[in-house]
Amino acid sequence: MARAGQHEERGIATRDGARALLRAFRRDARGATAIEYGMIGFLVFAVAAGAIKLYGTQLNNVYNTIGTTISQAQ
Repeated sequence: MARAGQHEERGIATRDGARALLRAFRRDARGATAIEYGMIGFLVFAVAAGAIKLYGTQLNNVYNTIGTTISQAQ
């Protein structure tokens, strides 16, 4: 029975430690800041990738028109 009591005490200590850890985690804003920076970085990347795709397609059409015009002129 003494061993069961020891385990129960450890269980209570573990729960208290987990609660303290969760409280500290809630108060700590460093993780939230890192996540916010990550989200901003992803948004910048997504906008840049979309712009490159959009303008890349349009530039491809322009270069094809230029190439065709030069070929026909010769």
